[in-house]
Amino acid sequence: MAEFKTWEDYQYPAPDEYTLRNKLGIRDFFELRELEYKMTAKRETQLRAGIYEVPRTFDADHVRAIHGHLFKDLYAWAGEFRVVNMRKPDNELPFVSPRNEGIERYLEEMKETIASHSWVGMDRDQFAFAAAKSFTVLNWAHPFREGNGRTSRIFMDHLAERAGFGLDRTRIDKDLWNASARDTRPRAPGAAPSFEPMVSVFKEMTTTREEASTVSVSHAIARSSILQASYPRAASAALTTPTSTQTRAAQSGPDKSVGLGRD
Repeated sequence: MAEFKTWEDYQYPAPDEYTLRNKLGIRDFFELRELEYKMTAKRETQLRAGIYEVPRTFDADHVRAIHGHLFKDLYAWAGEFRVVNMRKPDNELPFVSPRNEGIERYLEEMKETIASHSWVGMDRDQFAFAAAKSFTVLNWAHPFREGNGRTSRIFMDHLAERAGFGLDRTRIDKDLWNASARDTRPRAPGAAPSFEPMVSVFKEMTTTREEASTVSVSHAIARSSILQASYPRAASAALTTPTSTQTRAAQSGPDKSVGLGRD
């Protein structure tokens, strides 16, 4: 990871500075974006069908393993935590800083949160409460330079299965999801995120195991893709046309040390 020390290190130099460095050598932003979603969808199918298994340890290694499998065909840093600061367009504060093992501490908190609950036998309300707490910490860790939404979606599905539930994201309007996720933001630097806005969202998404089992793997992926678990907006909307002045400013954010991710 020594070659990835700054935001610019993840991207090609001008005139291709909006395209992530990738194993295929693609320098066109839109070509890479389209191929990325096709390739990660294939890898997601493998995970959901059990063709490829990741150890369900519900910790940092679990998160790394999901991301590593999804993106290993494209990025050298697949499964590796970001080393740069990052925020989203509607977020005044950046996600947790990778400095001083900030990401690792957040994921350790997530692990402890998950371990503190008895998932088997939960009712819907109990699950929604515990899932909201777990997701909010993971979301604000935002551990990867790209692909956090896709990774967290699979991770939360694994957690739901542990409790005997499924998650149907088509039950939630994407604007409601985005607004609720945005409302979890810390109110000041160093403050903890607030999970409460996500409780009702997870309660609405939660399905029984029987309901979840009636959906085929391919159909489940198509449905869940309607609502990317990327905060605060879907990946397709988080980055505008690369030639626009607006995007040039957004790529580095108001502070050039804080980049803007897609998920």
